[in-house]
Amino acid sequence: GRFIRKHRIDELPQIINVLSGEMSLIGPRPERPGIDLMLSRRITNYSLRLCVKPGITGWAQVNYGYTKTIDETMKKLSYDFFYIDRESLLLDLFIIGKTIWRVIKPIKSIGKRGKERIKAPIQPRSYEPTRLAGCKRII
Repeated sequence: GRFIRKHRIDELPQIINVLSGEMSLIGPRPERPGIDLMLSRRITNYSLRLCVKPGITGWAQVNYGYTKTIDETMKKLSYDFFYIDRESLLLDLFIIGKTIWRVIKPIKSIGKRGKERIKAPIQPRSYEPTRLAGCKRII
């Protein structure tokens, strides 16, 4: 089980969701519905990330990793908004490359409990998406 999680093999069944059109290959990672509801109540503009199709991998995943707190989730959300505003083929290819690299050479700091410790690149803490200004949750 640890090997499967470490190399993210457990994410492969989501390819079926991409092929059926429910998900995109790249985009904000979906959360469980209950968690989405709780976060949208506690974090301003959180629900805007639901205006685009969720993805198997994304800018937030390859740059920030897992979160445990609301503050960490807010920082990670800024990465989702950054991607949504700057979505492009070049950025998608870069994300795919980083994702493949993380699968092939997993982060060394994944411990016995499967927790990651990743330092995120510097990015605005309260990045707000301009592309989604009039979004009314299209998904």
